[in-house]
Order: sequence, then structure tokens, then C-alpha cells
Amino acid sequence: MNKVFKICLLTIITVLIVIISLLFIAKKTVFNKDYIINKLDSNNYYEYVYEDTIDIMKSNITSTGLPYSIIDNAITKEYITNDINDYIESIFTKREYNVNVIVRKSISNNIDNYLYTHNITLKSRNEINALIDDLEKIYTDEVTFYKYFDKYINIYVKLKKIVKISIYVLLIVLTLILLVLKLNISGFISSIIMSSGIILLFIKYILYD
Repeated sequence: MNKVFKICLLTIITVLIVIISLLFIAKKTVFNKDYIINKLDSNNYYEYVYEDTIDIMKSNITSTGLPYSIIDNAITKEYITNDINDYIESIFTKREYNVNVIVRKSISNNIDNYLYTHNITLKSRNEINALIDDLEKIYTDEVTFYKYFDKYINIYVKLKKIVKISIYVLLIVLTLILLVLKLNISGFISSIIMSSGIILLFIKYILYD
């Protein structure tokens, strides 16, 4: 019975250590804001999004008869970079992300300037407003590159809590066994308790720093 008991405890500890190790790796990589931003930068992701955004917008503008110049200075690599980073920041800080209002305003101003310069009068701005809405949506979709990322972060946070609670439960159970049942495996249980305590410290100061 003691052998089976020991095997079960060691299995639980091993599983917890594996999960904690994976959480630690995730914390330092895919769930690390600075790591993500550095990876995006090193892989020229901002440049790619900028070029892709311009290409998609141009294809939308073509059917309207308006020139591509209506997005000049409205869409810049600087705006793209800042908004992507702000989007990532909003995920980690749990705040609502709001798209750059300058983009919409700049496109609208460029269209108005073009119409004024060429003496074009519109009976209705419905089509223009619809185009601006479409262009703003394209921009928003491009900079919010991973809309489900926050859900994965929530899973990550919940998993950390489950692991932490599991360790506490394990410690309580082992302590009760040691003090109440007084089984002849106190040395082994003491070692497990110490190991669990070390794991808790690891969770507190490494995963929750």
C-alpha cells in the first residue's frame, strides 16, 4: 500500500512540475509582451502589415474612382507599429483597445481636400462614409492581428491558479496524513511536503513576479 501511495504522490508531483515548467516557458515567450514585440520587430512584421494594409485599401479604393492619394499620410508604418504595440499592451493590461482615430480623420480630410480641389459636389456622403468605414475596418483588422490571444491568456492565468491550489491541497493532505494518520512513511511525506513548498515558492516568485 505504501508503495502505491508513494507512486501516486510522485506522479502528482511530476505532473505539477511539468505543468509549471510549461507555464514558465510560456510566461517567458508567448505570454510575454516584450518577447512578442521583439519577435514581431525582428521578423519585419510591422512592415508586412503596413504593406498589406495599403494593398487591401487600394483594392477597395479602385472601385470608387478616387485616387490612392486619399490614404497618403493617413496610413504610416509608425501608426501601424504604435497601434499593434498598443493592441498588445491592451491585452496584457485588460483594457479595451480603441483604434487610432487619427487614421479615420486623416482619410476623411484627404477625401474632402480631393473633392474640394477638383470642384466635386456630392448629393450624399453615404458612399464616402461607407468607404471610410471600410478602410477603418481594414486598418483595425490588420493591427488587431490576433483577436483570440486574450482568451489564451485567460486560460494561462486560470491554469496557474489551478496549479497553485493543487499544491496547497497536496500540502494540506500530506500534513494531515503525517500528523493524524501517522503512517510509517513520515520521511517520505516530509520530503514531498518540502518539494511542494519549493514548488509554491517557485510559483510565487517566478510565475507571479
